Amino acid sequence: MAWRFKVSKYKNAAPILPKKEDWVNDIKVGAPQSCGNHVKASAAFIAFNVENRGGGSLGVVPLDYKGRIDSTTPLVHGHSDLITDFDFSPFDDGMLATCSTDANVKIWHIPEGGLTESLANAEYALPQFDKRVENVLFHPTTEFILTVAYFDTVKLWDIKHEKELFCKLYKLLSEIF
Repeated sequence: MAWRFKVSKYKNAAPILPKKEDWVNDIKVGAPQSCGNHVKASAAFIAFNVENRGGGSLGVVPLDYKGRIDSTTPLVHGHSDLITDFDFSPFDDGMLATCSTDANVKIWHIPEGGLTESLANAEYALPQFDKRVENVLFHPTTEFILTVAYFDTVKLWDIKHEKELFCKLYKLLSEIF
């Protein structure tokens, strides 16, 4: 009887784990009620939600950061309420979009060397929406195009020219039945 399956050459392969001193420790990811990312990385930075009383904040550290994240880590204090999602631009490693339950979407630029002090003023803010914004996502192949999703609406924004390109409303199942 001929063998039906070829034996894998990787059967004894094991992962090589980094040393403990190369880990990033004590990232306290914020509120789990968000629909989007809790940790996101670009080719230069790692951003993560942090628990912060009185508003939404993100911690941003360089990709090669090693050690403990503590209370002195500079933050992006961008919103008055929970940050629901965030995304880095695939064309600019320092460009970060955030959205929140405060119905705002903001665009930040992280300096090339990383944050040395906390940021509170965004580079650009989209006009305020009428409901909480759930998701933001940069287009993977077109620069400066950002998708924003909230409630029953998806909008496409050109953030370079600061204008809305497309808007689509979706009917909810509860409205159909």
